[in-house]
Amino acid sequence: MSEAQRKFECYDCKHEWEVPYGTGKPHQYPKCDSTNIHRHSADKGGRGANSGANSARRGMKLCFRGTQRK
Repeated sequence: MSEAQRKFECYDCKHEWEVPYGTGKPHQYPKCDSTNIHRHSADKGGRGANSGANSARRGMKLCFRGTQRK
């Protein structure tokens, strides 16, 4: 079984590559040293703010003291 990967694209040279989840966003593309890199459009939304553990917080509101309430 292979490890889950995130796909990135260099907007300067148009190359694509993958990195494992949990390694953070690369600062530059390793082959051309460009910093103009972004998540690949086909790979967006996999583990974003509205999925996974954060989905349990949907519908919850914060009171003025910063604690959660329903």
